[in-house]
Amino acid sequence: MDYYDTELRQLKTCCLFDAVDPSPSNAESRHHVYMDPAGISLLSVVAAGLAASGFRITRVKPAFGAEAGCACFLNNFLEISLLLSVLKRHDRSVHCLLRTRTWRPFLSRIPFRKRPTTEECAAQFTVLLRAINDQLIDRVQATSPAWLTEREATRLPEFDEPPPSVNV
Repeated sequence: MDYYDTELRQLKTCCLFDAVDPSPSNAESRHHVYMDPAGISLLSVVAAGLAASGFRITRVKPAFGAEAGCACFLNNFLEISLLLSVLKRHDRSVHCLLRTRTWRPFLSRIPFRKRPTTEECAAQFTVLLRAINDQLIDRVQATSPAWLTEREATRLPEFDEPPPSVNV
């Protein structure tokens, strides 16, 4: 069992939300057909807001299994990956799932280093999740954000359907 498993897996780390489509419908995309350009645009807005709030955020880029991804370093021992997937498109809105996943950098496994407790990491992660929620509401203007555990998110009916195609 991983060091952070027990406490962090109980957190609601996935967010379902609807947002206005940031990409113009008639613009040509340089992205692949299987990627929705709205994903990178939306996650870039969230990441910029988190960086302005003082979080260490990497550059947003296309991700495997999602439209966009980036990382947030909470401390030297805990890295959080943010992955945004566009599940469905409506008229001028997109239905999205934002997942956050914990990763431990290699140096955190060296035994002579003092690691923060699981409770301290969970508290820092909770602060990040609140900041993400604030960015979704304030900057992205997301409607009806619903936070779920990873287990609840994988049981969503959207995962039984094939990925939506992008109308470019």
